[in-house]
Amino acid sequence: MGTVHRARDEDLGRDVAVKLISTPPVDAEDLRRDKDEVKVLARLNHPSLVTLFDAGSVVLDTRRPQIYLVMELILGPDLRDRLSRGPLPPLAVGQIGYGLSAALASVHENGVIHRESKPEHTMLLG
Repeated sequence: MGTVHRARDEDLGRDVAVKLISTPPVDAEDLRRDKDEVKVLARLNHPSLVTLFDAGSVVLDTRRPQIYLVMELILGPDLRDRLSRGPLPPLAVGQIGYGLSAALASVHENGVIHRESKPEHTMLLG
């Protein structure tokens, strides 16, 4: 539930992905819950997961904060794009399946349920 933009971290000299999360109007309890969720995401560490570098929120007005996540930029196609060109070879299916299942196991072990696991959220390297 957000949009991802390519950005430049000028201090560290690297390109990053910045995800802006759409949020409905909230109260203090909702904002606390969102910040707690970001802290959980920051603890996740796995080779098949995108690395979270920074996160925070900016209050755009008194009722609507803008939550942002600064993440590792992954260049390349996503699984949806790749599948649009035809079926994958069996070895590639096994490798992708292994990476996905290992990443989701790590996420679940940290008490997180990934609610948007779908091909367009699966980035392919190389």
